[in-house]
Amino acid sequence: MSRSCSICTNPQRDAIDAAHQRGESNRRIASQYGLTEASVRRHCASHVTELPEAKRRDASVPHARKQGENIPQEVRPGTQAAFLAAFVELGNEIGACRAIQIDPGTIDWWEEHDTDFSFRYARAKAERNDVIRGEMYRRAIKGVPEPVVSGGKVMTNADGSVMTVQKYSDALIGKLASAWMRSEFADKQQVEISGKDGGPIQSQQTVALDVRGMTPEQLAALRQVLEAGQ
Repeated sequence: MSRSCSICTNPQRDAIDAAHQRGESNRRIASQYGLTEASVRRHCASHVTELPEAKRRDASVPHARKQGENIPQEVRPGTQAAFLAAFVELGNEIGACRAIQIDPGTIDWWEEHDTDFSFRYARAKAERNDVIRGEMYRRAIKGVPEPVVSGGKVMTNADGSVMTVQKYSDALIGKLASAWMRSEFADKQQVEISGKDGGPIQSQQTVALDVRGMTPEQLAALRQVLEAGQ
């Protein structure tokens, strides 16, 4: 027997249906009403009757402007390109939307209805993640120069330049080793669960590498291994 639709009995069903009829994305509706995107998709596909376009614009439940479609088709590519550039630079969706003065709901609508934008946005997210990985690598392996301070004063060299020392992040070394060299550096916990007929089923749970107990020499060796494997 097929399961009943939870949204059909939801006290906010009328508002949910009206939001869908206005053209809002399933993702945004789910977020607004505390639902799963899958349940919204199933409900809208099976239990919501599409309204004609004219009536859709006049859906009774008040809400912000209809996302995505408010931006004319002829300027949409430029707006999307500006958003993606801002996203890569700032690293987050809300900040990028503010930078180009666009409603975040527009991004939801584009992701669901514009295949080309959805693909380019996924690429932009991957690029942003690579920037983060690169910065982690720089701080863990290459090190970051920090001023030498003694007695509350910044020390200087004979030529007047600021004296610096290279600092490394031991915590980031551990994260990189656990992520990139999991089989070698991740600690493993053995878990035994009773299986069929009482026989054991063994599984392994991987735990992030803890570098706090490592000596400076071990950390330096680990740094060299990561740098060689980059």
